[in-house]
Amino acid sequence: MKRLVQISFDTLLLSIIPIVIWNALGLILSKDLVVTFSITYPIQFLFSIFYYIFAVGPNITAEKKKDKNIVYSNIFLGILIGTLILLILIFKCNSFLLIMNVDISVFRIFTIYSLFNIFYSYVLKLILEKLYYEKENKIANLISILFNIVNLVLVVVLAIITKSQYITSIITLITMGILLLIILFSNIKKFKINISLLNNIKNSSIGIVENISMFIIYFFGHINSYSFGMEYILASTFVGIVSDTQWDMIYAIQTTTHIDVSKGNFSFKEHLKNGYKLSFMLILSSIIMSFILYKLYNPNIVIFFICFSVQVIFMLFFPVITIRQHYLQIKSKETNTNPTLHSGIAKTLRTICSFIHNPFCTYIGQIVEMIYNYVYTKIVSRSISEIR
Repeated sequence: MKRLVQISFDTLLLSIIPIVIWNALGLILSKDLVVTFSITYPIQFLFSIFYYIFAVGPNITAEKKKDKNIVYSNIFLGILIGTLILLILIFKCNSFLLIMNVDISVFRIFTIYSLFNIFYSYVLKLILEKLYYEKENKIANLISILFNIVNLVLVVVLAIITKSQYITSIITLITMGILLLIILFSNIKKFKINISLLNNIKNSSIGIVENISMFIIYFFGHINSYSFGMEYILASTFVGIVSDTQWDMIYAIQTTTHIDVSKGNFSFKEHLKNGYKLSFMLILSSIIMSFILYKLYNPNIVIFFICFSVQVIFMLFFPVITIRQHYLQIKSKETNTNPTLHSGIAKTLRTICSFIHNPFCTYIGQIVEMIYNYVYTKIVSRSISEIR
C-alpha cells in the first residue's frame, strides 16, 4: 500500500497542479481560461499512448531481458516523437480551437501553454516510470514535488505581476523546460541503442488501445456534447476538475500490477485490497472537492449529478477490472488469453457511444465499457487461480 500511495502521489502532483493553475489563472486573468482545461483534455490521451509505448512497455521488456539500454533508448525516442507531435499541434492550434467551437483570440495563447504542459508532464512520466522500476520511489517523489511546485508558483506569481497571458506563458515554459532538461540528464546514463519496439507494444498493448480509444472518445465526444451549449460544457468541466486527478492517481494500480507481475511478486488479494483502499480514498476526495468548489462553478446540479455518479461507479469497479486485465496482458502466453482484443472491443463500443447525439454520450460509453470489461475478466478469471 505504501508503494501504491507513493506512485499515486506523483500522479496526483502531475494531475492536480494543472487544475490548480487553471483555477488560479481564471481568478487572476479571466474566468474563461478555466475552460482551457476541458478544451485540451483529449490531448493528454494522445501523449498517454506514447507513454505506454516508450515508458510502460520498455520497462517491462527491460525486466524480462535484463537490459537497461531498452529503457534509456525509448526515453529518448519517446521525447523525440513527442516533440514532433507537440510542434504539429501548435502549428494546427487555430484549427483545433475552431473544431472545439471556442474563440481563438481568447484561448489561443493558453491552449499552447496547456499543450506544452501536457508534453512536459509526459516527459517527466517517462523518467518517473524508470525510477519506479529501480525502486527509487523517494527520488521520484522529490523530483515530482520539485517540478510541480516550481511550475505552480512561477505561473501564479507571473500572472499576478504581469497580468499578461503571453509573458506568463513564455517565461514559465522556458524555465520549466530548462528544469526538465536538468532532471532528464541527471537520471540518464550512457547506453547502447536497443528499442525493442514490438516487445514494448506487446507488453503495454492494453494501455495503448485504451488511450487511442480515449483520445477518439473525448475528442469527438466533447465536440458532440459541447454542441448542446455552455450548461453542458460547464458541468463537464466541473466533473473533470473534481475527478480527473483521482482518475490519474487510480492508474497507480496498473503500475504496481505491471511491476509485480513482471518481477514475479504478484498477489491478487493484496493488490485488490490495496486497490480498493485507494479507490475509496479517491472517491471520498472527489466528493469533498465537489462540495468545496460547487459554488465557484455553479454547474447545473442535475447534469453534474448524472455525470459524477458515472465516475464514482466506474471507480468502484476499476481495481478488480484493471488488475485482472493487466495480469492477463503480461501473462497472455501462459494463460492463452487475448485481453488486448477484448479491451479493444470494449473501447470500440465506448467510442461508438461518443457519436450518439446526446449530451451524455461519453458517460453512456463509460458505463458500456465498464460492464463489458467486468464481465469478460470475471469469466476468464474463473479458470486462472492467480486472479480468481
